[in-house]
Amino acid sequence: AVVSTQSTGTEEEVATLQQLDGQITSSDRKYAEIGKKLGRSAGSVRDRLTKVGKGLTKKGKLAWTDDELKRFHDARAKLGNDFKKISESVGTRTPRQCVQRAAAEKKQEAAELTRSEKATLVELLYNEPVNYVDEIDWKGV
Repeated sequence: AVVSTQSTGTEEEVATLQQLDGQITSSDRKYAEIGKKLGRSAGSVRDRLTKVGKGLTKKGKLAWTDDELKRFHDARAKLGNDFKKISESVGTRTPRQCVQRAAAEKKQEAAELTRSEKATLVELLYNEPVNYVDEIDWKGV
């Protein structure tokens, strides 16, 4: 697929960039290697990724789309931790990207308080018993 630097391009071009972006891990050579595979210059690829960039993460990776996340979660529910098959189901992400996504989500879940933990926290902070989280006046907290 040839990538145009004039627009964000087709979904197919974006998918190709996402796949190549996930396969090449050395940031120093990333644009050159992707460019070589697409028949474009490193600068052209960098510009292209920047234009798609509204979907770039802080690390310069292409962010997951809502559609990709839906396919990922559906595949995880059916396939567990078989990331090669999950990657095939998602269609636009490598197995490595799927593993990284699962790890990031697990880390995020571990950092979030449960409803019960939130109620306990409020009790400790305000010395008032709370039976249900729904009783908490969050605007007043």
